[in-house]
Amino acid sequence: MLEKLSMKKVLQRLLICYILIQPFMEIIYFYQGTLANIGPFTIPTLVRLVLVIALLLIFFLVHKFSKPSYHLAIYGFVVLIYLVAHLWLTKNALSSLTDGFTYSVTQEISYVLRVVFPTLILFISADTSLEKSTLERITWWLATAISGTIVVSNLAVFAIASYDKATMISANIFSWFDVVNRPGFMQLASDGFFLFANSISAIMILLLPIALHYYLRQSSWYKLIILIVMALSALMIGTRTAIFGSLAAFIVIPAFYFFADVPAEESLQWHVKVKKVIPLAAIILVLGLIYPFSPSTGRVSANDQVNIATADRSKASSKQLLQLREEMQQQPKQAKRLAQNYLDTHFDVRGTYGNVVSATNPIDKYPELWIDVLTWNAPDQVNFRKIEKANVDLLKQQIVPPVRLLLGISFVRINFFIFNYERDFINQFYTLGLLGIVLFILPFVLLCLYLAGKFCFKKQNWTVENFAYFFSFALFFGAAYLTGNVLDSITAGSLVAFFMGQNYRNYRV
Repeated sequence: MLEKLSMKKVLQRLLICYILIQPFMEIIYFYQGTLANIGPFTIPTLVRLVLVIALLLIFFLVHKFSKPSYHLAIYGFVVLIYLVAHLWLTKNALSSLTDGFTYSVTQEISYVLRVVFPTLILFISADTSLEKSTLERITWWLATAISGTIVVSNLAVFAIASYDKATMISANIFSWFDVVNRPGFMQLASDGFFLFANSISAIMILLLPIALHYYLRQSSWYKLIILIVMALSALMIGTRTAIFGSLAAFIVIPAFYFFADVPAEESLQWHVKVKKVIPLAAIILVLGLIYPFSPSTGRVSANDQVNIATADRSKASSKQLLQLREEMQQQPKQAKRLAQNYLDTHFDVRGTYGNVVSATNPIDKYPELWIDVLTWNAPDQVNFRKIEKANVDLLKQQIVPPVRLLLGISFVRINFFIFNYERDFINQFYTLGLLGIVLFILPFVLLCLYLAGKFCFKKQNWTVENFAYFFSFALFFGAAYLTGNVLDSITAGSLVAFFMGQNYRNYRV
């Protein structure tokens, strides 16, 4: 018994360690240059692999001959079968569209690990009890590490630009208010040293509702400072996900706390509630005052200018395109050559869509697609997600055999066409197939529905804590669908898995 208790403590501490290091695993320098090429996998993947294997071994020692260990063992066995089938059947898929493509087994395994690890953490967290005080410290640490890095690096002007990972920002937040010499939004928006602005934004709006709950439960000056830093970091990162997700959290969580009919143990006198909510209202007010000067609004203005320029270009070339399309219809056998000739002389696909289209994209295989793109209205032509979808739709036409529907066409093959498809859930369907969705995404969806049902249909569960978790998960998965680069981020996936597992334990106790 004492040995089992000791192993449980080791499991708890190792799980905490795994979660606390996640912000460092997202640092961009691990994925660029020398550090990215020192082995078959990146340093963060290797570190996580060692920790996850250790977690699994200890988990089986703690739960041997019990349902949790059997469930996890069966799940692991099914994943191994899926992985072998996925690698074998996707290696030669769509060869007609990907001549010259080299299938990387290592890269594909690395991607599958990115979605496997969070699911394993979900299993482990759901059966690992942590004190609420420990959860609170973990939340504040993660919030401080991520938002603090963004704010400090922005103020010191040595942060990576959110929208151009090859450059640093040229000015800090104080330059936002310089109406004369203000740099463009791409030189102002920053996300510290993190890999993807989208995934970091999703993590921020996952943590904020939970942090707000802890502040409202027991307010203190240091918690308020961290919340202010989180609000500033949302503006600095410049994504609508971070800004509007944070604004929603700052409004909805205090509103529920203030007006909801919560259990008696959470009830407080009105003047106590007002005292806690007023500083949060001040943060919302300051956010509203700063937002018009933030990089996010500069991005909107820049997009408007691009739309105007694109509309002018489309108008100028409309007659040529109309004539070209008529020729392509009249000479269907020559349509591909005619389309390619037009692109060679009138439109630089890679130069225009270099942020989306991979350098390996076989544009010459389907030039007709890009002629269709040039006939779209101006906003659609500069909508990168629409460009991504057009490329993926081309691949989708090839997913006819049921086996491809079940097992996907692989991450590396999608990357052959575009850098990534910024629509989580749909992206995983194409890369991993229906079986991949069932194995790696469905557990999160089902648990979300379970937690939502437990919260909504039992009044005794209407606590600020449970609502904060419920709202943070809703924001997180909403951001995943709208922005992408979230569900296949090990950091983002591991953190949401950890908190979902712990919230699940709340309802089991």
